[in-house]
Amino acid sequence: MVILGMTLAPTASFPPRVGSTFVAVGGLAAGASSGVPLAAGATAHGSSSEHMFSQRLGDLAALWHRECGLLSSTSARTRHAAFRAIVAMGDAAVPHLLRRLWEEKTDWDLALVEITGENPVAAGDEGDMRAIAGAWRAWGVQQRLISADDPAFVTPDAGPSTGG
Repeated sequence: MVILGMTLAPTASFPPRVGSTFVAVGGLAAGASSGVPLAAGATAHGSSSEHMFSQRLGDLAALWHRECGLLSSTSARTRHAAFRAIVAMGDAAVPHLLRRLWEEKTDWDLALVEITGENPVAAGDEGDMRAIAGAWRAWGVQQRLISADDPAFVTPDAGPSTGG
C-alpha cells in the first residue's frame, strides 16, 4: 500500500520482540520476530527510527481524524486509506495505538483488534470509551507492551474522560 509517499508492509510477528530484524519500508521500521518479548519501556528499534515511526503514525492519525472525524459509519472510517496504513504498520504500532486510545478515546480499539486478533473489552463495555481504554491498557500491561507505571497511562480519574 502506498500512502503519503511511502510504501507500507504489514509485519508478521506479535507481540513485538527484542532483537527483531527491522527493515525500513518507506521510512518506517517493520519487524520480523526473533523471540523475546519487549520489556516495559524497551524499544526494539533505535531512537531515530522510533521517532520517525511515531511521527508517521501521528501524521496518518491526524489525516484520518481530519477526513473521517465526522463520519458515523464505522466501516467507512476503517476503510479509509490512513486507517488501513496504520493497521498495516502491524505490531510496532500497538504501543502507540494503546497510548492514543487512552489519550484520545476514539476508534483505535478497532485497529488494535485487527492487528492483534484480540479483543479484551467485555461485551457489556462496548461503547464505553473509558472501559475500552482501560481494558486495552490492562491487556498492554499483561502483554508487557506498556508499563503499568507509565505516567502516560495514569490520570487522576484512572482513565480518559468520556467527553460529552
